[in-house]
Amino acid sequence: MKVVYHLWATTGTYKDKSTGKPAKRQAQVGVVFQSEGGKLCMRLDLIPAGPEFNGFIAFRAPSSAADHSEP
Repeated sequence: MKVVYHLWATTGTYKDKSTGKPAKRQAQVGVVFQSEGGKLCMRLDLIPAGPEFNGFIAFRAPSSAADHSEP
């Protein structure tokens, strides 16, 4: 299977040291695979918890060819 997306969730906020502006702390929580038949499946490696997690998970395309294979 091929990794087609990495799953990210906002888990908190912090103040950026260089700009002093608030920024979001994010964690990779899993991946979405595509089978040879084209079906998609998702694997969660962790489930975020806490007051900053609002239930939304972002799908981001892998940034390199090495990120396209199953871990």
